[in-house]
Amino acid sequence: MRFAVSFAADLPSRCKRMRAAFDRDEREALFEVALSIRSSAQMVGARRLAKEARALHDAARTASRSECAREVAAVEATAAATIPALERAVDRLRRPSA
Repeated sequence: MRFAVSFAADLPSRCKRMRAAFDRDEREALFEVALSIRSSAQMVGARRLAKEARALHDAARTASRSECAREVAAVEATAAATIPALERAVDRLRRPSA
């Protein structure tokens, strides 16, 4: 549960690093942050985010800039939806069972 809380709190900064790497056209940094998001998303069960991050991870080294732009936008949108979903899941786990 602590990892999920930490991941949700850190995800916005990872997305900022991802956007900055894309804006600077630093493909290796983009590849690394996509891998980081993907791995952590898999660990917390955020399957859709893991899928989007994998697509970016795969695109980062070889795809066109416009394709990478689409993948970055998809990760950003999915991350924005994932954070509140993770927070709700953690809240449910913290509640004492009846």
